[in-house]
Amino acid sequence: MLVAPAELLGVTVVLAGLLIGRFVLPLLLGMLPLVGEIASDVVVTYALFLGAHLVGLYFRRHWGELEAIYLG
Repeated sequence: MLVAPAELLGVTVVLAGLLIGRFVLPLLLGMLPLVGEIASDVVVTYALFLGAHLVGLYFRRHWGELEAIYLG
């Protein structure tokens, strides 16, 4: 993971922001509780798919380093 710390930091910040948004949306949309919960669930679902995609890109870009770890 320390091969490209700037990339890793970027991925972490984006995903953390989305997951924090999961808690902020219901508060911001307090007058519309159902809409707030639906928006919150949409953000979490998007964060999960985006997270898997970004981690896959990270590992694909640094495949050589991963092979060195697993193959010794």
